[in-house]
Amino acid sequence: MIQNLSQTVILPIAGFVITYVLCVELISMVTDKNSLHDIDTFMFFKYVFKAWVAVYLVTHVFDITMAVFDVGQHL
Repeated sequence: MIQNLSQTVILPIAGFVITYVLCVELISMVTDKNSLHDIDTFMFFKYVFKAWVAVYLVTHVFDITMAVFDVGQHL
């Protein structure tokens, strides 16, 4: 039941939230840096790293949920 709920409800909502947040962040990054005339390669690395972490956490949300339940059951 929990896995079905995770795959049908949590993943699509989290996907929309991540997409919105990353798009807003990319737009603000472009406008803040004067249409990328003042470019810094670290900001792209930071953006890609944030996106990777967000996608990794969303794809492993069921494993994280089950770990929380296992710890709660152990306590």
